Amino acid sequence: MSRKTLSRIQLIVLLHVIPVLTLTLSSSIYLASTSARTASTRAIVRSWPLEFSISIDRTSYEQSPYYEVLINLTLRNISNSTVWAYWSTYAFANCPFDILIIDSNGTTTYRLTKYVFRYGSSFEITLRPNDRHDCFHWWKQYWIIGANSHVVQKGTYYIKANTCGAHVKIDGVEQQITQLETPPLGFIIK
Repeated sequence: MSRKTLSRIQLIVLLHVIPVLTLTLSSSIYLASTSARTASTRAIVRSWPLEFSISIDRTSYEQSPYYEVLINLTLRNISNSTVWAYWSTYAFANCPFDILIIDSNGTTTYRLTKYVFRYGSSFEITLRPNDRHDCFHWWKQYWIIGANSHVVQKGTYYIKANTCGAHVKIDGVEQQITQLETPPLGFIIK
């Protein structure tokens, strides 16, 4: 039997190439799988001097009373001046925005102001150029109303947010912004 041997250079190249290829392949597979699972979904609406956006942490969730949809709402000053914003009819903690979750039939499944609306409350913020105000909300897939508990059904849902109307002052001039509403984002409960 003839035996084939590798030269010293071939062996060194082979011992360096195989680990690099293995590392590259495993890193690519890992990054592809995590980016598919954790891809953030975001919708933005701009109306000078403000930009309003909503984002959720994933595009699909398991149906369970223990899984929550993480929602981030951001109001950002896109002007070169300081903006003062004031809400006089609605506020929840530090979040003066409303969130609506709608099923594929167009029925409102959840509305933040329906459950946490506070009459007579107010909220104001001052945003310097490029400053932003972030609010976070966790939507549970179930809630208890009286003696009945309600879990959302499997299917496609849409989420959108609005600013609920605000008074805005920029460069000493006050104006009323009736409502900025984000385009809807789709997500699946499976």
